[in-house]
Amino acid sequence: MSSVSAHRVGFNAFGYEVAKAALVHFTRCAAIELGESGVRVNSISPGPTLTNIFAPLAGESIEDDEVLAARVEAAFCELLPSIQPMPGMARVEDIANAAVFLASDDARFVNGHDLIVDGGLCAGRPASVRSAAFKALRDGLRAAALAAAEVPLR
Repeated sequence: MSSVSAHRVGFNAFGYEVAKAALVHFTRCAAIELGESGVRVNSISPGPTLTNIFAPLAGESIEDDEVLAARVEAAFCELLPSIQPMPGMARVEDIANAAVFLASDDARFVNGHDLIVDGGLCAGRPASVRSAAFKALRDGLRAAALAAAEVPLR
């Protein structure tokens, strides 16, 4: 089990990100070593996943609490629209389904792959965010060009 932190920096602690990136590379190396023997080696890199791991951060007990889960997802949903194309957080079942797929005969020829389950977070910014940024850049450049045109040259 790796993490999106293996693919995008700045979401977690330095050591965690480095370790997860190493795990993805380890997956590839092990796949090369063991593939000739028919052993498949793959990893999964989840994005933000709704689990009780966030309870201590909120100062709560780690018991399964639907109210806490709703608060955690609401907090993530305020942040995620600017960085993740799909809304919400992954569920434990999403990650489990990825693991079941990789372990199944349906993935019999998948080897050395890191399956990213992140709502598009690693793919890039949401299209609406990108469009707004380009519009702001274009408007800023036009304003700068107009301002420069009004300054007389010596």
